[in-house]
Amino acid sequence: MDEREAFAKVREHLDKDELVALCLELGNIPSPYGFEGEAGQAVFDWTEREGFGPRKVGLLSDRFNVVATLEGGDGGSLGFNSHLDTGRRGDNPWLLREPDRRYYHEAWIDGDLIIGDGVINDKGPMAAFLIAAKAIRDAGITLGGDLHLTAVCGEIGMEPVDEYQGLNYQSKDIGARYMISHGPVIPDRVIVAEATSCKLVGLEAGKLHVKVTTFGHEVYTPYLGADRFEQNAILQMAGILEPLNAWIADYEASSPLDTPVGRCEPKVNIGAIRSGAPYRVTHTPEVCSIYLDVRLAPGQPPAPVLRSLRKALADNDEVRVEPFLYRAGHVVADDRPLIDGLGHAHHDVFGTEIEVNSGPTASMWRDINVFNEVGIPAVTYGPSRARNGLAVGVNIDEIFEVAQVYAASAIRICGVA
Repeated sequence: MDEREAFAKVREHLDKDELVALCLELGNIPSPYGFEGEAGQAVFDWTEREGFGPRKVGLLSDRFNVVATLEGGDGGSLGFNSHLDTGRRGDNPWLLREPDRRYYHEAWIDGDLIIGDGVINDKGPMAAFLIAAKAIRDAGITLGGDLHLTAVCGEIGMEPVDEYQGLNYQSKDIGARYMISHGPVIPDRVIVAEATSCKLVGLEAGKLHVKVTTFGHEVYTPYLGADRFEQNAILQMAGILEPLNAWIADYEASSPLDTPVGRCEPKVNIGAIRSGAPYRVTHTPEVCSIYLDVRLAPGQPPAPVLRSLRKALADNDEVRVEPFLYRAGHVVADDRPLIDGLGHAHHDVFGTEIEVNSGPTASMWRDINVFNEVGIPAVTYGPSRARNGLAVGVNIDEIFEVAQVYAASAIRICGVA
């Protein structure tokens, strides 16, 4: 049986209703970053029922990664990877206007869409490769190598800083990175299943997190005078925003990187500010800090970026610029079995050549960085973000086509035993 015949047989066993049901099941299990355990258990139970021999691999018993396998021949293996955690929590009113919105924590069908923040990011693509693996198994196809199915924690979310330390604030170090270092499988190559508008993404940005602090002096409100600007750390911070914004504009204009597998366009975000105490506004605060997320192009060293930022803010005599996180970005190696195999699979389903996705989709942090960093070629491929007003999800027909691409990719990359 050749690869085209194998895919035709597998296609007969792909069930759209079963895929929709699994998307809804996983999408309706709340798993905001830091609380992935219940969703991980659901994936573990599903893969166990289907005979994929799952294992839990984790630093924490309630935040673990699931590793399951469809066994094949002794040829090259492929891994599919998605993350369990979703990007919205209901316990911080300073991050979202409506942290308890249904869309953030549930999933439902609306016409031809499955709506849910957790479905598009990332349980819909996860359900698609699980159903694809089941169809290969049900079709009686033995792949030329093993097919590994992994669902990881900690892809979204937190990075420890200041007093926010310890395991409760860990994310990426206990997810795919922990799994690949401690897990029972190491695939030859990986497809990370995330939204890419059905295009190839072969790189992602790195990131440098920086804390910028200004200082003032404590003054009781009645004693404020003409020097109130110098005395108030918040007003001191306001004074550096103009040079900071100018630096951000220059940095973003000079940092894009073009590669054969996508264009990375690093951005900078001012993500948080801290100063004073709302229950004690009778005195000027002496300390004010903002926290920057500076994205880096693959291969871009962080030290020159940090020096450039310090130079831009040097006119203020009392400003402190401190890095507190660095993660490198990476470009996939020129692994033809992976890139060509996915391209052929896309053509098998859509009848068109696969396109390369660029811009924001190739300028995030995704788990392909973890795999590419340790020498395992990895790319990202998945559905489009389907929007209905403010709510986002997946189109049912398209996520079913993506499941077919995943099945075809496994056959094209692993071959048929």
